[in-house]
Amino acid sequence: MIARRLPLLVLAVTVCSAVLSAGDSKTGKDLPPGALQLRGGGSTFAAPLQKKWLEAYRKRHPEVAISYEAIGSGEGTKQFLAGTLDFGASDAALSDAQMAAVPSGAQLVPILAGSIVLAYNLEGLGGPLKLSRAVYTDIFLGTITSWDDPRLQQLNPGLKLPRQDIALVVRQDGSGTT
Repeated sequence: MIARRLPLLVLAVTVCSAVLSAGDSKTGKDLPPGALQLRGGGSTFAAPLQKKWLEAYRKRHPEVAISYEAIGSGEGTKQFLAGTLDFGASDAALSDAQMAAVPSGAQLVPILAGSIVLAYNLEGLGGPLKLSRAVYTDIFLGTITSWDDPRLQQLNPGLKLPRQDIALVVRQDGSGTT
């Protein structure tokens, strides 16, 4: 298995100027008049960390209600840009044009990093398979299509690489880790 570091997960934050009055339907507790409520959403990958941070923050600042919905990076970005969320989390940064379109401004804050793991299931190799970045990139680009490709053989002398097509199994949706 080969692990590759992904770009940092970024949190897009806009300055919230709205101060809301009592009643926080997300947490179920009543807020004092004039309390601040912030709504966030996006990345399912970031949701456990967001939950932990928000619980710790809530203990220190009960006058601020912050909610976060794990709705996926794409939906979080969409709702943030539409102004229905005060902050969003995504594994893709906003473009300059998207940031410029946020009327109150936006700030990108890296909060988390994740990994992608490449796995294989080949019997009888006689040892671990080595893949260089160039080789696994070419596998995903469709340039290398067979396990006995000369570039794989060069990286793995002594392994019994089968004359077999590489079957890629990848997710079809754009994002998410649930």
